[in-house]
Amino acid sequence: MGAGGRAGRIMAARTALFIIGSLATMVAGLVLARRLDPASYAAMQSVTKRMIQYVAAVTVAAEIWVIRDTLESPARRLRTVAMLTAVTSTVGAVSGFLLVYGITHLLLPSLLAALAGVLVGVRGIMGLVVEVHRPVRLPLIIAGGRILYASLVVALVQVLRKGLLGGLSSFLARSLLVAAAVAYYFRPFLARRGQGPGGGRRGLLVSRARATLPRVAYMLTPNLDVPLVLALTRSPILIGGFFAARLIPFTLVDVMRNTFRYLQASYRRSGWGDREVISSVRLSIALVTPVLAYAIAYPEHVICVISCRYMWATIMVRLFGIEALLLLAAIALENAYLGRLNRSAGSDREHAARVERFYLALLPGPLAYLALLAAATRASHTGFPEAWALAVMAMSSYQLAVTSISWGARTSVLYAIAPLALYLALATLLALALPLAPPSPSPRFFDELSNILPQAIAFYLATTALYLAMDREARTAVAGAARAAVRRVLRS
Repeated sequence: MGAGGRAGRIMAARTALFIIGSLATMVAGLVLARRLDPASYAAMQSVTKRMIQYVAAVTVAAEIWVIRDTLESPARRLRTVAMLTAVTSTVGAVSGFLLVYGITHLLLPSLLAALAGVLVGVRGIMGLVVEVHRPVRLPLIIAGGRILYASLVVALVQVLRKGLLGGLSSFLARSLLVAAAVAYYFRPFLARRGQGPGGGRRGLLVSRARATLPRVAYMLTPNLDVPLVLALTRSPILIGGFFAARLIPFTLVDVMRNTFRYLQASYRRSGWGDREVISSVRLSIALVTPVLAYAIAYPEHVICVISCRYMWATIMVRLFGIEALLLLAAIALENAYLGRLNRSAGSDREHAARVERFYLALLPGPLAYLALLAAATRASHTGFPEAWALAVMAMSSYQLAVTSISWGARTSVLYAIAPLALYLALATLLALALPLAPPSPSPRFFDELSNILPQAIAFYLATTALYLAMDREARTAVAGAARAAVRRVLRS
């Protein structure tokens, strides 16, 4: 096996670790939704879903300087990392404190969130260097941190009933573990002699520097929704319902987002063409579509598994199920377009300009999302949950439109978007035909889960078989993967 085989193994390992970590995070989210009051749940999710994104946006902005000094100027490495870590840690501490205090008006939980924000900032900058040199090590650390977090949430929140303090203490322990492990693996790079980047890496730096500002704005803007809603409505219950309704679709999107990142590498390392990429995208999204169809057909069952106190948010579950499909297609086409751009663009300057234009074209979507949210909060409080979900759908629809046009509108619509939309519609109709009884609210999680799990598994298998019957290329890919797995088992 050459470089391509090694790259494939790295991709598979990173994806597997990310799936494990995401599932652990979902378990923690379910426990928190069922055991915490809406304000405490909103505070926890704001820290784990928004504060982390603020730090990530600043980390992306600093990425170009970290890579440059790591490669070109080892004497400045420690100074650069220390300075940028101070910036990201400050962002994490301030945003964590303000989010939790703005929702709960409690000082001790706010201080815990601020301390966790400092540790998240420490991990961000040093993690960039570790990821460049050890591409599997960082996902392994993050997966371990998420498993620890889920275990502590079960122990402190579910068993010991420590509430918000238990949840934030669990997140603080996770952040401490991840920051300490990243610092440990970062330490050897402080003494390593740097080598100037080659032409390919230098071109990559130019490209990233040119597109940094629009990319950071594109990442940061939609995550300002929670502070905006809190400032305009003063209602933590709305924020808690938003996170509860989006818990399962967000977990699926989170996993697939990480998987689709490697579409960029597929063009360079595997020699894939447009047809192979589109076929891979279609099959990957089809594997999670039955879950979205079930949520669209039976949002009340899904919300009761999460927490029946958010039954008023069932319409949000249904809309987020549709929105997740739009967002998955947009994320896949975005990564596919960037991968094709890396392979086909001419000079570094031309490549940088095209990446910059791409992110500038995407930016109006998040800006319009915030404007729609502000208008909805001022217009009506009673219909705001539906308005919030519709605003998210509008943003994802715009993202899909831009990425489809960038990739090639005709190819995107005919070979990816239209088949997946048809499959979602058929799967939803099939779900509605299931003989499911209305949900019976229960304080016991496994009682709720046992009410829907047998039918949900049967539904997933039936709809997956339906998709394979519809898509010949998917049948060929699955059969090829099965034959390869059998040969590997026999060879071992």
